[in-house]
Amino acid sequence: MTGFLAGSLVQAAVAALASSVFLRVFRVQAPEERVRFRLLALAVPLLVHPALLLLPFRASEDFLRDTALFWAMRWASSGTAGAAATLLVVFLAAAASLVLLLRDLKPPAARPARAPRGEAEERLAFRAEVTARGLALRPPRVLFLEDAAPHLCLRGLRSPSLIVSTGALERLSEEEMAGGLAHELAHLRGRDVALSLGLLTVRALLWFNPVVQVVGRRVVLDLEERADDRAASVTSRKAVAAALGRLPGDREILESPLARAGGLALAARRERLLRGGPAAPGPGSSLRLAAAAASMLLLSVLVV
Repeated sequence: MTGFLAGSLVQAAVAALASSVFLRVFRVQAPEERVRFRLLALAVPLLVHPALLLLPFRASEDFLRDTALFWAMRWASSGTAGAAATLLVVFLAAAASLVLLLRDLKPPAARPARAPRGEAEERLAFRAEVTARGLALRPPRVLFLEDAAPHLCLRGLRSPSLIVSTGALERLSEEEMAGGLAHELAHLRGRDVALSLGLLTVRALLWFNPVVQVVGRRVVLDLEERADDRAASVTSRKAVAAALGRLPGDREILESPLARAGGLALAARRERLLRGGPAAPGPGSSLRLAAAAASMLLLSVLVV
């Protein structure tokens, strides 16, 4: 068991490092493409590492001595002290990983929402419908939450609803509301709620691996930036940046616990929006991803 855990940790670290190197070498800036590279890194400890355990030649002494670039259990096989040190490292890594996971497993607040009532709420629901059509989306149901704080979020998995707090309706300007609505609907277009829950499932399965926890949270931040860009395409970068400045608390009630991580680095996201940057992958993105996948697979074979 210690060997499997140590191997998973090393494989994840190598894949994450390789992903970061490729992102820098290829100068990948578009959030959509960054998401793909990071998901590729997560696939290594989740799928590739267990599959490679079925290859008997990787356990042979000749392979470990002459071919493998790194053997995670080398020190554990050197004696009692080495085994104890390896076990301690694995234990500390698992403890740190569990802390990161539990921070995102806080149950979302179950707060009842209602259908729109009154002219202002009906007008906002119509505005959300128009924005959704601008994003080529089927308009979601718009529900209202009795809360003085400004909140916008998505609730639900199969057919998400757009939740708007009464505080948002009262306190946000026209520009801020436009940016906030577009951002949340952009999450709907990317199926980000389902993807966030999928990421959380992967993190729970690999709860002992801190690298997986860190990369998983970074994917969510990339998803937030992707939603920022898509929202800006139907409003403006200024409107989305303004919404981010007024809605720092929306992650507290988001139905996907992992997506609370998107509330981090708000200042950096606003700066990026106002500065501008590529919103979509450039030419050759598939070739870059294929090169990264081949390299990660080769490294996974050579790291035991």
